[in-house]
Amino acid sequence: MLWPVSQGQSPLTMAPSALPSRASLWRRAWKAPCVRRGSGRAFSLWIPPRRGGPAAALAKLLFRPNGTLNPDIVGKPAAKLAEAAGFSVPSGTKVLVAREQEAGPTRPYSMEKLCPVLAFFVMDSEDAVLSKCMEVLRHEGSGHTFAIHATDETVIRRFASQIPVSRFLVNTPAALGGIGATTGLFPALTLGCGAVGGSSSSNNISPLDLINIRRVAWDLGESPMVPQGGAAAGAVNAELVELLTEKILQRLGE
Repeated sequence: MLWPVSQGQSPLTMAPSALPSRASLWRRAWKAPCVRRGSGRAFSLWIPPRRGGPAAALAKLLFRPNGTLNPDIVGKPAAKLAEAAGFSVPSGTKVLVAREQEAGPTRPYSMEKLCPVLAFFVMDSEDAVLSKCMEVLRHEGSGHTFAIHATDETVIRRFASQIPVSRFLVNTPAALGGIGATTGLFPALTLGCGAVGGSSSSNNISPLDLINIRRVAWDLGESPMVPQGGAAAGAVNAELVELLTEKILQRLGE
């Protein structure tokens, strides 16, 4: 974003108590001057949340009328995207950032775009942030990857226990951390999304996920896994099975 030069910091680096109101944030972001490339103070352009303005024009470019991603925008630089959408950006602009508050099929900025265009959400509380993250992922991205930048371990653990992803990255770039470049994850460009994402694996896919192993198994004789004492000893609690099945189906349907 092109934050005002006088501000000197973005909301992401402010303490919670210093975070400006949403109205103030949008107002100052929209009035931010262009900053010279290489100054280290800004590298992207804030697209104002104005109906019918650049944000709306760019949103129409991202997806085709049938809702599928426009292949012409994949991997294109910010300046080319802006030009195709009918507006210009300062030289050196690397990322286009648009205000967004909702997620879903009618909200293009909340979906995967495969180009340097980001949605910027500002919520009023930690609970609202967590809820919005889950809303975005459940619409598109369940089981994939989530990145958080925080120093409060309690917050990190809370998000990690609830966000529906297979890779939860902490204080590392998401694009590099997810593929193992800056983390201890297995280096891979194919990332499984697990059952919650409709995949058979939640791993960073490696050769071990792609080989078939033939296992020859010999009978052990009397197995310790076989319950002793007849059918009663190995009886299954039907109510417990039904309850667990119901909980699993509820989670998958969320």
